[in-house]
Amino acid sequence: MIKVTLYTSLIVASLFSILSLIFYFGDWSRLIYVFVMGLFIGLVLAPEIEPKAFKKPWLFQILGGAIFGIILAIFFGFEINGIIALAGIFAFLGFTASSWLKYFHGF
Repeated sequence: MIKVTLYTSLIVASLFSILSLIFYFGDWSRLIYVFVMGLFIGLVLAPEIEPKAFKKPWLFQILGGAIFGIILAIFFGFEINGIIALAGIFAFLGFTASSWLKYFHGF
């Protein structure tokens, strides 16, 4: 489970980062944001790629989204209301991941 999640997150984040470097070279803050979003998408994509490695993939996606939202809110310096809001938004994105991931080609 950890290996699948790690590989998927790093591969998606690397692909996003390469595209950001090609089209927006020199904008290093954008590169960091794109890399972090790639990590999130790779995190919620892992149970879709290898569902047998996860006992409850939907729970993994919800908790992964909530934790990612909390980390992102702390990174941006939000107050407690912003932290709770981002945790809820990203938990919802994790919960609905199987619906919106199908729009990425090949998944």
